[in-house]
Formats: sequence, C-alpha cells, structure tokens
Amino acid sequence: LHTRDGERFYFSDLANVRKQIEDKMSKVQPDQVDAEMRRRLSNHFEPRRRIAYQDLVVLPTVADMNPSASKRTCFVLSPDAKDPPATAATIFENTVFKNTFCVVSSDGSKMASAEDVVRRILAITFVQQNVSEDRHHRELAGELSTAERDFVAEVKGLFNTVWYPTDKGLRSIRLEFEAKSPQGGIDGEAAVERALSGAKLVPVETDTMTRLMSQAEDRLFGNDKRMRWADIQ
Repeated sequence: LHTRDGERFYFSDLANVRKQIEDKMSKVQPDQVDAEMRRRLSNHFEPRRRIAYQDLVVLPTVADMNPSASKRTCFVLSPDAKDPPATAATIFENTVFKNTFCVVSSDGSKMASAEDVVRRILAITFVQQNVSEDRHHRELAGELSTAERDFVAEVKGLFNTVWYPTDKGLRSIRLEFEAKSPQGGIDGEAAVERALSGAKLVPVETDTMTRLMSQAEDRLFGNDKRMRWADIQ
C-alpha cells in the first residue's frame, strides 16, 4: 500500500518490479558481467575509421597481450592504481615493435561501480522479458534508460586516459569524449584519435585535410579560384 497526499491509500506493484530487479542482480554471475562489459566496451571503442588504431583488445588475458607488428592495437585495460597501469607496462616491456600499440585505461579508479551498473542492466533486461503488462514495461524502460546513461558516465570516468609508447617509456594523454548521439553514446575511437593527433602520432583526417585546403584556397584566391600559369611561374 502507498499513500498519496497523505490521505488516500492505493496499491501499486511497481515496487514488486523493483524488488525483482534487485533479486535478479544478486543472481547475475561474474562471467555474465565480464562478457557484457567486454561487449559494451568493444562497441564503444570499435575501430571503424582505423586511423588511430586498427585492432582492439578489450580487458585482455596474458595470451591476448601480443600486438601485431604491422598495425596498431588498442588495449582497453581494467584500471589499477599505477601510472602507467601494470598491464600496460608489461605490454611495453615485452613488445619488440613498441610503436604498434596504445592503451586506454585510467589512473586509479575502480571497476566495481561499472560492474554494478552492468549487473543492473542485465537484471532489468531479464525482468523485461518476464513481465507482460504495459505499465511494467514503461517502468522498466525508464529504469533501463537510467542505467544505460549511468554506464556511459562510468566509461567516461574509468577509461579516460590513453598511454602511448615513446623512447622514454609510456606517456599519457587525457581523453575528451564527445556525445555520439542524443541518447548519450560515446565514440571512444574518436577520443583516442583526437588525443593521439594532438601528440602528432596519427595523420590528419582526410576530411580535415580537405577542409584545410579549402580554407587555404579561399584565403589565397578569394572567390576566383582561377590563376594564369604565368603568374604561378
């Protein structure tokens, strides 16, 4: 029973739906959380343009920490308290071609809060599949939307630094994420690309180069793009 305006009593089973979510969260297995975390991070950092990196390895095992000699691999690592992260240092020490990878991680944050959000998303999704009434689906859709926004915020806070190799070891640059869509998704590849471009480690994008050339033409020639060959000579 619930009260409205301190006078009228009414019955709502929405609290029961929330209780189902909490109960399911306690039953989600760690391997389910790990798999969903990898899937989501892979989506956020997927190499589509392949300018900053061409391969992606998310939360790698020791066997996965072997970057290719012919292309750059981005490793998304679980944060730890070291700078650079211990796993990043291991990759650097064991890699012959040291300019073939970069590492995205954080400088001391914990994964537990992000794992809790993933666990909640999995629980909500399970409950959604097992309720029939529309009003419950509306309530669950709201809960899921909030959890999805929370996960994006966790990613921005946890995976906010890229490390790259230099002749003096690994150096880091902070990542700046821009909104990928009105729903709040992020483009991790673009954030890494911007950071490494600032360090002059990746080439200028083709569309950016075209824009710069157009600006140069406008400044040199104005509206008249024609020029006599004799003037050029």
